[in-house]
Amino acid sequence: MDLHLDGKVVLITGGTDGLGAALACRLVEEGAKVAVCGRDPGRLAATEQRLRQAGGEAVAVRADVTRLPDLERFVGAAVDRWGRIDGLVNNAGKSAAGRVDQVSDEDWEQDLNLKVLGAVRCTRLAVPHLAAAGGGAIVNVLAVAGKAPGAASLPTAASRAAGLAITKAASGDLGGQGIRVNAVLVGLVQSGQWRRRTCCRIAHRM
Repeated sequence: MDLHLDGKVVLITGGTDGLGAALACRLVEEGAKVAVCGRDPGRLAATEQRLRQAGGEAVAVRADVTRLPDLERFVGAAVDRWGRIDGLVNNAGKSAAGRVDQVSDEDWEQDLNLKVLGAVRCTRLAVPHLAAAGGGAIVNVLAVAGKAPGAASLPTAASRAAGLAITKAASGDLGGQGIRVNAVLVGLVQSGQWRRRTCCRIAHRM
């Protein structure tokens, strides 16, 4: 299938594991140029090597989406390398689930900073470049819990609900510049994050 992505430049936060890494691989197969960011140096290097071995043009930047200077470096690296941005995927996140009476202020702040403000920061940085390229696309990777939260699903459910509201508002804000903003609400996906979490639980019980 030709998705007409040849030569397009796409940024993916949290692009070294799970859905982000799988998307990066698919995009380079379609001819896109991909920049990924993450916090783990080993996964960054492995992802960049895998993308290049697949014949793609890729750059991997160590960046924490909770830190604006890191995101400025990430976006700047892509623009310096390719001179434009055509797409952004806000994918960075991790599972955080507990009862409303048990989640601490620190857990709330960390989750909102990572999933909500991280996406807002990256979007704000990318919009001028997307507009300069004549428009483009922003995809926010969220979770079904944002629309149908269950018990013991906080703070993730609230963060994802906020992401959905941001997506809807941003689509109206940016549509006039030719920038489409959409969300993908995913369920439970087998990934490195969940494998590591399972291993930690097993080790804790031993």
